[in-house]
Amino acid sequence: MGTGSFGSGGSGAAGRAGSGSRVFFRQAVGSRPTGGFFSWRDKPSETPSFEAARELLRYTFSHRNVATFVQGMAASDQIRGCYEELFRFSALIKERPKWASVEREYGVASRAGCLADVGEAITSRHAVRGSEAHREVARSAVLDVLLALVQDDDEIFLHGDATEVFAKLKPEVLASLSGYFLGSLLHRAALRELPTLQEEEGLMVRGAAQERADFIIDAFKRAWIEKDGDKNQVTYRDLFRVIAEKKDWFENKLREEIEP
Repeated sequence: MGTGSFGSGGSGAAGRAGSGSRVFFRQAVGSRPTGGFFSWRDKPSETPSFEAARELLRYTFSHRNVATFVQGMAASDQIRGCYEELFRFSALIKERPKWASVEREYGVASRAGCLADVGEAITSRHAVRGSEAHREVARSAVLDVLLALVQDDDEIFLHGDATEVFAKLKPEVLASLSGYFLGSLLHRAALRELPTLQEEEGLMVRGAAQERADFIIDAFKRAWIEKDGDKNQVTYRDLFRVIAEKKDWFENKLREEIEP
């Protein structure tokens, strides 16, 4: 379920309120981060390590308040509503190269910036009430997925019409919506807990968040989609329903070590 890149590799929403553990990280790394993931800063010839980023992310999610915060976010109406809406949108654009069904559903004509306008329409339906953190991460995850849909081409996303959007469409995103969406959610949630990251560090944390998302989705697949004798067929569309219902399972997957 690997999905490649999404969103910004920098600090993003890190300045906004998370679970409250950022105070812990300030104390742990000090005013000038040393040790672990941040040790490369003291060695100009080195670069941040992906292995260290993987451990930093696991360490972050291993704190009960953080794991609970992320689970609550993933189970929120804002996240679940936007996720379901993206599946609905993906079904519409599979009718390519037609845009009429999208216009009927979202009131967005084939005009310059139509994909960005669809993103606004989706988030306006589901990410306008409730927790600020839930709204912000839901909006960011939707935009990350839609941007990935056109191969991270900002110009097409912001200014392309439907013909240009379809010409740039990346089918893998439609095939792996759960991976892209959960990867973005974990990335955005992690940024709320960590100190401000440099660009190189942000790229490593982003990759580690995607690896963690793929790990969780693979476990979800083995536990429910491939389960023999299950009368209620579970699909990837049910991912966030299961996360909401299986709180301990999801939190354990956030903390579990991933074998390199």
